[in-house]
Amino acid sequence: MLQKQITKHIKGKASKDNDTQLDMKSLVPKLPKWLARSLHLYIVCLLIILLFSTMISIVYTVYVGNQTGDLFMTFPNEMAYGNPGYLATFLNGHIWHIKNMFIPTLSKLENYNMNASWKEVSFAVRGGTRQVQALFLPSLVNTTNRRIVLIPYFGADYLHHSAQLASLYLRSMNISVLIPDIWGLRDLNKNNKGLLLPWPQIYKDVLGAWDYAVGDPQGIMGGKLEPRFVGLMGFEWGSFAAQRAFAVENRTPALLTDQAVFDGRLLLKHRVAQRLRAILTDVIKPLNSLVDEQAWSKCESLAQQELTSSSSIGPLLQARAPSPSMIGIIHSADATSVPADQSKMLAKVAVKVPRVTIELEWYSHINCDPNCEHHESMLAQPREYMKQICLFWIKALEIDTAENAPSLCLVALNTVFPNT
Repeated sequence: MLQKQITKHIKGKASKDNDTQLDMKSLVPKLPKWLARSLHLYIVCLLIILLFSTMISIVYTVYVGNQTGDLFMTFPNEMAYGNPGYLATFLNGHIWHIKNMFIPTLSKLENYNMNASWKEVSFAVRGGTRQVQALFLPSLVNTTNRRIVLIPYFGADYLHHSAQLASLYLRSMNISVLIPDIWGLRDLNKNNKGLLLPWPQIYKDVLGAWDYAVGDPQGIMGGKLEPRFVGLMGFEWGSFAAQRAFAVENRTPALLTDQAVFDGRLLLKHRVAQRLRAILTDVIKPLNSLVDEQAWSKCESLAQQELTSSSSIGPLLQARAPSPSMIGIIHSADATSVPADQSKMLAKVAVKVPRVTIELEWYSHINCDPNCEHHESMLAQPREYMKQICLFWIKALEIDTAENAPSLCLVALNTVFPNT
């Protein structure tokens, strides 16, 4: 009897639930067939567009990332033609008023090279047997017996205007200059149509050059010098290599950088952002980080090794063995290819390195065409540029006292720029 009552109760409850469900269904309006079809079509189209956009984003990320990585790691061969006495391609690619402004300087430079002569030498990289070619430019009157190893821009050789002009300024101060061809442009056995940036190892070439300048093993530079009389100077990626050498070799007394690359990984992020600003709208800018990762992956693929651990000077510089040394920093505040933030990072780290002092930090402002990438202070403000490096090296290489430095620099300036 009890079982029948329970069964009846359950059936009654189920009947009520079914009635409730029917009532709820009746409350939902039934869509017209044409509207249902339209809604279905809209959802399908939306899914197709989403799929297509995703595919386009992936293809675009890979293409732009790989292209940016290629441009970052490779550079066209900018080997200059002629010789130090006849600089046939001097300032090629620069606008006419810059070339016109430097016509008297070019004539003085070529004559100076002819009178002081020059020597092509070679040396072994530190810790290896590979030979590197270099150009030695002695000062006309070598009364100070000081030397500087100068590293040009990536893709530029020792006849590049930056190397030759800096050498002229230094030799007017009676400082001899050694310019190693660390990019291998003069190596006839290499295919230099597209240079590959060898940033993890290139500092060994700089250290080999510094060892050669200190030791003068072939006796062609005037004899062996104490390490405190041989400094380092570098431009852009050449400065990156010089910074690594300075960090590893604590006997180097001074380092002067111009348009320094300090962190390659952050510089690539900057280049990616530049590229996306030029070709993307704000709607697609979230792709920035994806393109950046793809570009970095391409860089490591080209280098055939992991690059993150060697991309920044910071850890090496912080670990430098304490030794009294000076750093000079020159950078255009308006630079776009290598922004001034790179040099500011160097200054921020260097100030914390024991016994290293920042003797020069000059961020010049240059009225430059928006399309010019390097914004070279050397070309835009040549007299001020020479004055800055002169004051720095006189103190850094102990050429004379700080009190005598301005008058000595004035003499050197009037030698190079007599009519300005």
